[in-house]
Amino acid sequence: MLEQQKCYNAIIKLTIEKKMKLEKTLEGWNIENPKSKTEKVLAHLYNHKSIDTWEAIQLYKSTRLSGIIFNLRVKFNIKSKEIRDKKDGRQNYVQYILEGRK
Repeated sequence: MLEQQKCYNAIIKLTIEKKMKLEKTLEGWNIENPKSKTEKVLAHLYNHKSIDTWEAIQLYKSTRLSGIIFNLRVKFNIKSKEIRDKKDGRQNYVQYILEGRK
């Protein structure tokens, strides 16, 4: 009886670990160990919920964030938010916000 309980607990543990790994992978997207710039940006959005151009340049050396976001919008609901600098009102930039899957 004790052996059956241990076996049952081990199966449940493996099932939970497998499910968590699937959620981190997001159906083919490697978020735990991203290799491409697209995966790095997606991992950043998944962990921090938003990214802007300057963050992408500094962290991932990605100068074409808009192109990466364009490709990711096929599978993910990513919104754009234009932010204007409060000091002079002339400088503005776009922040991309991950709102979930499509």
